[in-house]
Amino acid sequence: VLIGCEIDGQLRGVGELDVFDRAGQDSAEIAVTVEAAQQGQGIGSNLFRRLVIMASNRGLRRLFLICFTQNARMQRIAKHYGAELKQYQGEIEGELTPPWPSSGSLAAELLDEALATWRTLLRAAHLRGCDELHGLRDLGTARRLRPGRLGVEVCGWA
Repeated sequence: VLIGCEIDGQLRGVGELDVFDRAGQDSAEIAVTVEAAQQGQGIGSNLFRRLVIMASNRGLRRLFLICFTQNARMQRIAKHYGAELKQYQGEIEGELTPPWPSSGSLAAELLDEALATWRTLLRAAHLRGCDELHGLRDLGTARRLRPGRLGVEVCGWA
């Protein structure tokens, strides 16, 4: 699973949840990277949060991460989610157990995806000059759109 953060139409951060490819495996590696100029603004924390929720909702029981020893921000984020960190050969290795899925975690993931999809549609409509979207304030006004007008392929990128 890959998720991203765009700012002003440019991809500035990416998070990855890479499930280990073995039958019955309930573990994955979690990784987040944020452009240096954008660090310290909560992008990495939000990407990490979304990945932990996704892992939880998919029944993953163990998440692993690796970062450089000087990456204090990543270590703080991982510790916030209960990761146990150990230094090994100049790197920090971490392991954490995501919480069990709940109605709250399912709703959080659904909301995150719905908002990402909505932003993608608005951005695509704006780029294509769709007048119907000017002044659009909430999802309820979307019924003014004619089906198929946008011709946009929506993916899981935020």
